[in-house]
Amino acid sequence: PHEKYADAITNAGLKETVLGKAWFDAAQNAWAYRKISLKESEKLMTNPSSGSPVRDSITAGEKVNVLGVFKDYFFVNYKGIKGWIIKSS
Repeated sequence: PHEKYADAITNAGLKETVLGKAWFDAAQNAWAYRKISLKESEKLMTNPSSGSPVRDSITAGEKVNVLGVFKDYFFVNYKGIKGWIIKSS
């Protein structure tokens, strides 16, 4: 249901409207069990491993939605990109 509604909003050209943006923001945050603000810059990695490829860099002070935890890593959503950061953040 979520994907069909998201596609309908996008296909109707409403994604960039105020209501469209609000819906996508709410949908993105609905899956997070907590939001954290990073104390230092972090690499957003594809896997919970120090040698993992980096998807993006996140600067200190940015907020991310934490979706899960594995060992010393948080699985996060940062601006629609999902990946792993070290828990020390």
